[in-house]
Amino acid sequence: MKHRFFRKRLNRAVFLFAGLIVLAFIGYRSMQAALRRPQCVLVRPVRVNIEPGTTLKQALKVLESKGVVQHPLLIEILFRWYHTESDLKAGLYEFKGQLSSWDIYDLLIHGQVLTRTITVAEGWDRWDLAQYLEKEQISSADKVLELYNAPDLLQMIHDLDPEATDLEGYLFPSTYRLREPVNLRNVFRKMIHTFRKHWNGRRSQRARELGKSVREIVTLASLIEKETAIPEERPLVASVFWNRLRRAMRLECDPTVIYAWRLMGRNPIPLTRQDLQVDSPYNTYRYVGLPPGPIANPGLPAIDAALYPARTKYYYFVADGRGGHRFSANYREHLKNIRNYHRQRSLSRPSRQP
Repeated sequence: MKHRFFRKRLNRAVFLFAGLIVLAFIGYRSMQAALRRPQCVLVRPVRVNIEPGTTLKQALKVLESKGVVQHPLLIEILFRWYHTESDLKAGLYEFKGQLSSWDIYDLLIHGQVLTRTITVAEGWDRWDLAQYLEKEQISSADKVLELYNAPDLLQMIHDLDPEATDLEGYLFPSTYRLREPVNLRNVFRKMIHTFRKHWNGRRSQRARELGKSVREIVTLASLIEKETAIPEERPLVASVFWNRLRRAMRLECDPTVIYAWRLMGRNPIPLTRQDLQVDSPYNTYRYVGLPPGPIANPGLPAIDAALYPARTKYYYFVADGRGGHRFSANYREHLKNIRNYHRQRSLSRPSRQP
């Protein structure tokens, strides 16, 4: 009797367990089907900006108000099940077409936000960068110029350059991929971080060997960058400036004069003889040595040219009329190169018809 009673109870338990498994399987399949059903079918793309610090519930509420989500609980279940609530990525999202709960979860958890690319060119100064970022509709030019003197951003380079009063020279030229909507301060931080990454121990050690500070090397590199865009010429231009610095000669670098005028609100291009008389510490026609600071953001090749100049006896260079320069070791040779340049320019001008 007891044996038969035990078997009966065992059969019931097995049957109940099997039933629970079937119910769990049915529930699982139902949940999977629900997760794969469309949460939305969008005729037009919908953009939703999820601010940093937004909680999961807040984000789902915004998505529901925009018509992207109809059943926020299903997406919340996915986040809770995989313990990824804290992995929600901020940024500007674009939702389009037919999207299931899985699709929306995947977008949010992988941070598939809208991005854009900007390219900051080597040799740009503050006004060039301001104009570019305004054209790209990232910020007004005035706000860009204001950030050049922002104390919190200057603090990021204070250990490298305690004398810096602005960020000229330290916003590294490169191509940057940015999350939408673009935060201007973050753009600046990214450029400064990139400069710091490239100003590594080897370059720092080389500057010390030359007896120069980071500021002096970056300033010299900015002059080199503005004088030539030809890679093989950069070490030669660097050698001219180094040779002049060693002999306490004036650098007589035209871009420093242009920069001096731009600081005063004028862009004197082309330069005249009268422009060269401007009384500014940036005017290397009037003052010996390097200007007070960088006049542009130099790229890595210009920085390395400043650190590793060619060994030459050159003290002068002048444009050759073809985009490059002619270098000379003495003033007589330099005058000859100047005459050749002017002769070539006159020959290249179209003759006037009578």
